[in-house]
Amino acid sequence: MIVDRCKDIEEFKIFYEKYANERIDTVENVLSLPHFCFYDEKTEELLGCIYLEMDNGLLCLSGFSKHKQMDKVIEAITWVSNFMHLDNLYSHTNKKCAKIVLLKCGFKKINDELFLRKAF
Repeated sequence: MIVDRCKDIEEFKIFYEKYANERIDTVENVLSLPHFCFYDEKTEELLGCIYLEMDNGLLCLSGFSKHKQMDKVIEAITWVSNFMHLDNLYSHTNKKCAKIVLLKCGFKKINDELFLRKAF
């Protein structure tokens, strides 16, 4: 897997329209945040995007991806979380699949929709 900045804005816009979550309302807003796109290492196909945002004073990880990419999403979130070396990284979700992914990435459940990953 390749983790990088957005390589192609037009490709990203199409991807965003198809897969984006409801947390960020425009492509431009996602790209203005610290973000990491992840790509298939063989085909270089865009698989997803992870971004960081402030939400009620908490630094939160969020993102969106193609469907049925759980292993790649886990790999990307783990890479971003380790790369950032942050004391506390939160994530909000109401999606069952995302909750499973967060738990597999070392996040702990705080309440039904809030998760926390502590740094080293």
